[in-house]
Amino acid sequence: MEHVVLNARQDLSEAEIVRHAGQSGRITVATNMAGRGTDIVLSPEVRAVGGLHVILSEYHEAARIDRQLFGRAGRQGDPGSCEALAALDDELFTAHAPR
Repeated sequence: MEHVVLNARQDLSEAEIVRHAGQSGRITVATNMAGRGTDIVLSPEVRAVGGLHVILSEYHEAARIDRQLFGRAGRQGDPGSCEALAALDDELFTAHAPR
């Protein structure tokens, strides 16, 4: 699937990439340092089908970062959803998850 990778190295185009992330058919893969300070504006079509869906693919040592990522979905009253996909043998997961 066509996508854009945002890793905080695109200084000039970072805000533009994030701004377009709320459009229909867009897939934006971002590191935890990318896209801060730019709102994702949802198109009417995206809003109608449930909004932005955020997928966490790796837990971070600071849970605050995970909460910030999940917070990208459903900001300012917009619809949205999120989910975490983690391997049961992930080092952070096994060290910090309740038995």
